[in-house]
Amino acid sequence: MSVESSPTVRIAERYSLRERIAVGGMGEVHLATDDRLGRLVAVKVLAAGFADSPDFVERFRREALTAAALSHPNIAQVYDYGVDGDSHFIVMEYAEGQDLAHVIREHGRLTPGDAVRVAEQVCAALGAAHRAGVVHRDVKPGNVIIRPDGTVKVTDFGIARALGQASLTDTGTVMGTAAYVAPEQARGEATTPSSDLYSLGILLFQMLTGSVPFDGDTPVAIAMRHLDEPVPLPSSRVADLPANLDEVVVRATAKSPADRYADADAMAAALVGHEMRADAATRALPAGEATSVLDLGAGGASTAMMPTVGVLAGGERTAVHPAPTAYADATASARPVPRGPAVTRRSKAASRRRSGPSPVVWVLLVAVVALVGILGYVLLSGSDAPTSAAPGTRPSATSQKPTPAPSTTAPPSDGSTVPGGLVGQQRDAAVNELIGLGVNVRWVLVRSTQPDGAVMGSYPAEGQPMAKGQTVALVVSRGHAPDRVNSSFVVPDGLVGTSAKDAEKSLGGEDVRVTRVTVPSDGDSGQVLATWPSAGAQTADGIVVLVVSGDAKGGSSDGDG
Repeated sequence: MSVESSPTVRIAERYSLRERIAVGGMGEVHLATDDRLGRLVAVKVLAAGFADSPDFVERFRREALTAAALSHPNIAQVYDYGVDGDSHFIVMEYAEGQDLAHVIREHGRLTPGDAVRVAEQVCAALGAAHRAGVVHRDVKPGNVIIRPDGTVKVTDFGIARALGQASLTDTGTVMGTAAYVAPEQARGEATTPSSDLYSLGILLFQMLTGSVPFDGDTPVAIAMRHLDEPVPLPSSRVADLPANLDEVVVRATAKSPADRYADADAMAAALVGHEMRADAATRALPAGEATSVLDLGAGGASTAMMPTVGVLAGGERTAVHPAPTAYADATASARPVPRGPAVTRRSKAASRRRSGPSPVVWVLLVAVVALVGILGYVLLSGSDAPTSAAPGTRPSATSQKPTPAPSTTAPPSDGSTVPGGLVGQQRDAAVNELIGLGVNVRWVLVRSTQPDGAVMGSYPAEGQPMAKGQTVALVVSRGHAPDRVNSSFVVPDGLVGTSAKDAEKSLGGEDVRVTRVTVPSDGDSGQVLATWPSAGAQTADGIVVLVVSGDAKGGSSDGDG
């Protein structure tokens, strides 16, 4: 039976197919009427070219069984699966609304509140799927439907795979959409729930900025960028975005799955944790603008099955293609070994696979590590030496380390230290690196002769202890050097430990510009934890930054204007 050959086709003596509303990788989706229950449904019919392939028929059947096992308000439900003559079909919930690709294409980027609301609901859907042992593997705007009441439906588990279930594809085959594919997917490795979170991070980036982070001449080129390049901060493209959403995107899109959120619930909690609820009501779509489920029309969001690299048409098409194995291996061998949480987790996992030392040895090791850490911290915290600037940056005065926090207010360390080389980096690269190590980041923008966006200092200083979940503060140049510069001013002793107000008052008559950046601390709120430049150092551009104890959650500070 050919669906295209007749204007009216009835399948299984029950479903009357109407207009075609989408074309997918393995078939077409039609709006249909369930004649028995008198309701609208969406019927996906396996393409005739695949119906003769046992592998594709089996994959299609698996799709139906996989999706039918999922029941959640944010997942489009599967009602039925069957065979009628030579037609294999799946009957799905018809979700009236607009797919997110259409919304972005027609209306541009979403407000931060809208983006948060959509992402939270996608998290809920993925969390339910992951708990059921199902990885979606193709999270993208075309598979996210926004109904007129703002409810989100995640659709098309067409390439979803049950965890632990053998794949029907050849070894090294990649399934997914290049613009949203996780690095491990691009390498042809096993996909996990973390792969879906990476794709959702890319989706969140697109909702916030109106575009995907990477483009390229071919989908393979785009996939390789996911392998090699950090995802830029959304705020680097849209200046007025809440900077704390940068943290969510960067954490979700970490190159190593171990550095991403533990699960969809954790990512949802991070989204809820941002104080954006007042703006978080998803836009209700105007009546008359609703389109059909999976309305992928013009715009490149349709799905295609393609056998070889090099013929993939467009970065937003789902495709099956060989992983770029040789290229990936070459870049992997040249890629630096990850630092921080990823290495730590792998080491712990490896240690669990081996028989470890006795408890007595562990106690001794912990004691030695603690002693070394304390000695190292004391030595480092007593140093006011300037941090070396990166090549091409101004030396000494603009690259001073902030005065280290007193040991009584220093957060506990898990053995990690603030990485070297932050000073002189661009803000986006430094923030990506730090968030990838499991810490939060705040920065203060100051007027300076340094290049716009250049990191000038950090708290804690490079090489000092830091703990996962801690907040690291950066001093970042905004360019536009102040007209009046007092480069001879020396930062006085005695500011650390005082209140920010008292510190500002004492500096008020010194012809310098004073600004502050707030970080969470166990110390008294408003207490100065450090200064930049450190005590005894000269200011380069007449700027003094106070690192102040508080309960800030991350992001940026306006700085000195």
